[in-house]
Amino acid sequence: EDDIVMENGALVGMHGLILPGAQMGEECILGALSLADSGQTYTERSIYFGTPSSRLFLNMASKNDNQGDLDVNRLVSPQFYLYMAFYPFIIFGLTIGQLALVGFAIGAMIVEMRTSVGEFLPWVLLPVIFFCFGLGIVLMGIMNKWLILQRFNEFNTPVFSFLFYRRSVGMAMNWFIGDVFMPLFAGTPFFLLWLRMQGVDVYGWRSYIEATFFTEPDLVSLGENCVVERNTLPFCHVMESGWLTAKEVVLEEEVRVGAHCVLLPEVRLSEGVLLTSYSCAAKAETLPPFTRCSGCPVSLIESRLEEAGGETTQVSNEGPIEQ
Repeated sequence: EDDIVMENGALVGMHGLILPGAQMGEECILGALSLADSGQTYTERSIYFGTPSSRLFLNMASKNDNQGDLDVNRLVSPQFYLYMAFYPFIIFGLTIGQLALVGFAIGAMIVEMRTSVGEFLPWVLLPVIFFCFGLGIVLMGIMNKWLILQRFNEFNTPVFSFLFYRRSVGMAMNWFIGDVFMPLFAGTPFFLLWLRMQGVDVYGWRSYIEATFFTEPDLVSLGENCVVERNTLPFCHVMESGWLTAKEVVLEEEVRVGAHCVLLPEVRLSEGVLLTSYSCAAKAETLPPFTRCSGCPVSLIESRLEEAGGETTQVSNEGPIEQ
């Protein structure tokens, strides 16, 4: 009775939680930061958000305009099995190889210093060794970006396609290598420089960015004087019905995003928006300028312009659920 049932194509978003006894129908989607409650049945081809979650609308949009139903990709090719079999070894081999290369360079430097300087106190060099090793890791992260990942535009590709492979391998290597050292500089101009080198469109140098997880950095745009707090996810892609789709996420000037938020593809936070912690901006949502927004998905919007007689408005997330 307490089994969790997920039928074909069911999807759970980032930080979603499924309790025992929940049943998700075919192609059902549970949004980011949402809860599938115990003993509840969730309708097929519907999208649910919230804690507990409620249905927003039927997911009947097709990627083929000539069809009235979902375009479901269920192709399983030999590439799928090769990917599943060799992916861990590829990531492990490339990562260890790069770390070994950086370690070898640092070791050669130490040997050269000892040869030229003679006797020295090893602990005096520890800060220098740490800095050089971290710098080497960062440089490897930049090389991974532009040699393996390369620049991304908005795309729609089948899961386990070549683009899917290249993106997954490059991102995994950067998470392990580049993000080991750079979080130490989160919130500083050095971190903004790292984001620029990863492809993020950053305007100015006055933004304060603590978020270190960017799935598709080329599709993120940050305006001037933005604040993005720790563990917020600018999530530029979704996987639905066997397709991986990536769209842009835009933060305009003077935007502040609290901790542990999720920004889904095609989200635009207009100038002066304040998104409170643990909120989720749903796919293709545009938040009005100079508003305070909260909820999962955003359901309460309050004007920040008190001197202009701003009012609080309740936003309805009830979409067309009729078949």
